[in-house]
Amino acid sequence: MSALPDPVPFGDRDFPSGCTLKVHGLAPRHEGVVLADLVPHLQVFPKLESWSARMRRASLRLPEPDADLLRQELQPILRPRRSVLGQYAI
Repeated sequence: MSALPDPVPFGDRDFPSGCTLKVHGLAPRHEGVVLADLVPHLQVFPKLESWSARMRRASLRLPEPDADLLRQELQPILRPRRSVLGQYAI
């Protein structure tokens, strides 16, 4: 995460920081992992009752065990980007 020279407007908010994101694969639309089902197993959400509010932060650092669990859940359903990207177009 780093400060941007100019904040990026998105909707009614400005975001002053950014990061590099590498997308190696995508889940087919409507076939992804249901995050709510994993919340009780994720360290990043210590208070189960407020997990969705924590998700609305601009950035959220995942503890390594959480990243491992998400990788484990996502890996079997990921497809090459180009093969499913069209499913996400509006």
